[in-house]
Amino acid sequence: MRTLRIFCALLLLLAFALFGAAFSNDAHAARDSNSEGKRIYEARCAWCHDSDGTGYGVAAKYLNPPPRDFSMGEFKWKSSHFGSTVPTEADLYAMISGLSEKSKGSSSRGSSGWSGIAGTSMPGWDDILSKKEIEAVAAYVLSLAYIEEPLPVEGVDLSGRVKSTEESIKSGRKLFKDRCSECHGMRGRGNASKRLKDDTGERTWARNLTKPWLFRTGSGRDAVFTRISTGIDGTQMPAFANPKSRKALTETERWDVANFVVSIVEQYKEPLPGTVIEAVKVTGALPESPTALEWDRAAYASFYMLPQIVAKERHFTPSVESVSIKALYNSESLSLLLEWDDPTESLPGERKSEKIAGGSVYVDAAAVQFPRELAGFSDGSGSVADTPYFGMGSAKKPVDIWYWNGPGYGTAESVRLIEAKGAGALEHKEGATAGLVGMGVYDEGTWRVVMTRSLDATTGGGTLPVAFALWDGSNTERGSKHTMTSWTKIAFETETDIMLYILPAFLFILVLGIEIVWLCNIDRW
Repeated sequence: MRTLRIFCALLLLLAFALFGAAFSNDAHAARDSNSEGKRIYEARCAWCHDSDGTGYGVAAKYLNPPPRDFSMGEFKWKSSHFGSTVPTEADLYAMISGLSEKSKGSSSRGSSGWSGIAGTSMPGWDDILSKKEIEAVAAYVLSLAYIEEPLPVEGVDLSGRVKSTEESIKSGRKLFKDRCSECHGMRGRGNASKRLKDDTGERTWARNLTKPWLFRTGSGRDAVFTRISTGIDGTQMPAFANPKSRKALTETERWDVANFVVSIVEQYKEPLPGTVIEAVKVTGALPESPTALEWDRAAYASFYMLPQIVAKERHFTPSVESVSIKALYNSESLSLLLEWDDPTESLPGERKSEKIAGGSVYVDAAAVQFPRELAGFSDGSGSVADTPYFGMGSAKKPVDIWYWNGPGYGTAESVRLIEAKGAGALEHKEGATAGLVGMGVYDEGTWRVVMTRSLDATTGGGTLPVAFALWDGSNTERGSKHTMTSWTKIAFETETDIMLYILPAFLFILVLGIEIVWLCNIDRW
């Protein structure tokens, strides 16, 4: 009897081996038969996704988020039913082409001009590859996942749309707080209360839902409802349409949450081309607090933050992608309000901060850079050629840097002035000595920092070059490892001489009086 059991077990193992070999041979045969898809993939895609689709291409270590591993057969961005791991043909085509499935042939380029998957390094290929070539690549990608061809999967049913009303949004807000806030934060800014990891153990961050231009595959109600329904395979984002999930939502509830998510957009945070900071003049003292009501007088100007990759230590995996600025000034000083979303308040020494970061934690920080020599800018006569090198200036064209250092666990925030003549020639001065004051407030995933100092360029109505840098301490950013902008501009209000108004009015009245006298005496003449 024992011999029979062993014999049956060996037969079963042999059957599995033969089936696996046949399946593998079929998959390899499918790959080889798609020579066009393979040729394009190896020329265009393997640099990031690797030749075998495992996501370990030569560029992978420089990318955040990392390239998709096709060999696992897991596709994150799909509109197929939650029970299916296979995307629809339209999903695959949209991912490769850079065209939204719902765009009906129009490019999905955002304000940054990027036509690929927003917030990633995946470009859109519709301007290089033909429709037939994209379809060939899609088929080859499926073969890397040992899927011979797209299965006849159905997309999420969108026919039960719930109108976006105050009642629906209110219901969605309550459901969001109960089901979603643990990862996305109470206000949807991605400030998770716990450390998140994907199925491979990689660190992940929940999406900032207030910035829909960063959503991977669309930000309309249908797209948001689809994502809530299907979840994101390989991550901690569940499929809320799954009736077996303890967080399951009914169809109506999912539409309510989608309506709420669409309603919380903070549109002013989207960087737009050609943006200039419009400084507003005030009388009296400038506000020192980020929450002061005086800031309501100024409008935000938002800019993309880029990782510093010029000097060592280079930074390839940033977590902060934009900053929003307001400016107020009086006859003596300039005050700037910097606002940026940061998923963590980095407090070195605090257990919660270190647990969420999963490694070393440094303080968060911000910097504002100006040319040392302001002459020629305040009156509008300065040019791009007069601007110092944006990477901390040079000996011939030095810069002044306002630097705010965030608080730690049990340590206070601080400010200092850095006089720079290049990255290797820095002189630090305490804020009190340099006349620089600053204050920061962290609230629900957002930093707001105010810095104020006297500045001679606040009169005359010209523009002043300015650049910004940010550090996310929970992303191991410190020193040269940070995000930054290039030079942008602050525009000051033009102060018009009152005589420009009085003199024309006086001349008008004088001429009018002469004409009246002439008309009254015309008969006598």
